[in-house]
Amino acid sequence: MKLLTAILILFGIWYLAGMYRIQTLMTMVICAAVVLAVLVIIMSITLYSVNIKIPPQEKIAYKYIEKLYHIQATNKSRLPVNKLCVHFNMHYKNDRHKTKKKFYGSASGKKSKETDTMGFYFIPPYCGVVNIHLKKLKVFDWLSLFCLSKHLKETEEIYVLPVDREIKLSMPMAGFYSGDPVTLNSSDQSGNDFSDIKLIREYRTGDMYRYLHRNYTARTGTPWIKEYHKENDFVLDLLLDTSGEKPHSIERMDAFYEITYSVINALIGCNAILRLHWFNKQTGLTETAEISNAQQLPETMIRLYRTDIRCTPEEIQGVMAQIKNSKMVINTNLEWYFGEEPIFCFTEKGFEAELTGNIFEF
Repeated sequence: MKLLTAILILFGIWYLAGMYRIQTLMTMVICAAVVLAVLVIIMSITLYSVNIKIPPQEKIAYKYIEKLYHIQATNKSRLPVNKLCVHFNMHYKNDRHKTKKKFYGSASGKKSKETDTMGFYFIPPYCGVVNIHLKKLKVFDWLSLFCLSKHLKETEEIYVLPVDREIKLSMPMAGFYSGDPVTLNSSDQSGNDFSDIKLIREYRTGDMYRYLHRNYTARTGTPWIKEYHKENDFVLDLLLDTSGEKPHSIERMDAFYEITYSVINALIGCNAILRLHWFNKQTGLTETAEISNAQQLPETMIRLYRTDIRCTPEEIQGVMAQIKNSKMVINTNLEWYFGEEPIFCFTEKGFEAELTGNIFEF
């Protein structure tokens, strides 16, 4: 728009100078037009020399926690770009409402041999998948009088996980759900002696430092964790019933994901092995994920996010028929059952306080 305005102004001055035969003014207009044309040519070359891409980075964010996201700009021309603007959209999967955003940066020239990394912050308000779609790149001239633009098509996904909430469970004796206790490897509690150590592995985010194998860590210079041999109390099947009222709003699915995450986290904290079941609309089959420790939970939630879990009551009945043992059910009406007995019915707006303010018995 500024470029068009500049052209119209030059044309107006040229017209007036021609009417009154002011040769000096006409010469100045010609010089200004030549300079403007040269700037446009240079900016056109520069525009198509600048590439914008999303670099590899952590795709996990947490609800209500500020996330820094990076975008890289590479300039193949010799002239640096002092000012550029990237327009992009952010929206949740299956949500039509799109948030339009933009941020400014710069791109060094080819001589510097550098890639400029720009970043922006956002705070995700819901759990689920956030799609980031780069829409447009604008490159400004050195005086920022006008800009040229081109369309971008790169997209990326960010997986927003719930924050950990401590919920209180009142549970029956070990082995109540599926017979005999199950043995597995875990680092959630310390062993009694060195014979309890099952294996050592490299440190992962979330591991407690008290389980560090100090001697091996000191020798290698890399943190290593001791895993101990322990017994689990029971195996429990948890079915996610997504056949409730349609369509599922982003607020309803946020509550559903939060409740599911908190329940699973609490159960594995009580030494349970969870078999999580849900219906996959794309394949028409039942998906199952086994969770025995907290490190497996984020990966399972991402797998759940990426699945089309919409289903009919008939389809969910088919899933139930495949599960022969006693099972828990959490549905998109925010109801939590054990078998046929209701444990709790959550509300869409008050589920956060309900999760932490009650003792759940089953």
